[in-house]
Amino acid sequence: MEMTVTGMFKDENAASTAAGKLIADGFAKERISIVSAATPQIHEIVGAETSDVARGMLVGGLVGAAGGAVAGVALAGVFGAGLLAAGIAGALICGLGGAALGLLIGSATGHQVQAEYEYLLEQGGVLLGVHTDRAHAAAVHAALAAAGAEHVSDSLHRSHQQMPLAGSA
Repeated sequence: MEMTVTGMFKDENAASTAAGKLIADGFAKERISIVSAATPQIHEIVGAETSDVARGMLVGGLVGAAGGAVAGVALAGVFGAGLLAAGIAGALICGLGGAALGLLIGSATGHQVQAEYEYLLEQGGVLLGVHTDRAHAAAVHAALAAAGAEHVSDSLHRSHQQMPLAGSA
């Protein structure tokens, strides 16, 4: 799975300087986007950059499945069911419930970050987004922070192939 790491800069010069440093560090120019208040379709782009539905569903589903499996095994004796069948049933039922809850929480969190970013863009800020993988996300976080970015965050995505990219760096 891929991630988008975003950071808010005070102006376009600071964002461009940070993008140049990332490119010099080996990140592909095509994987870096800069968004300002003048960017067309800003709402859609910022929404795609900050959506955290995938992470919410993944974490919710895994936690729900693990808890459901434990509960199913624990209750197997009470209901006279086999341990394996009870564990699998509990994992499936609670995993689906956890994924649904994670979807809602991830969506709400993404909308909150999106609203904050859009407000900061209206105030003259510039958003820099880097599409990367988990292995490189920490390096991007560090680079953005070192370049003076505020509100650095990340979101998890299945793929960025269909995400709209803003202006390139």
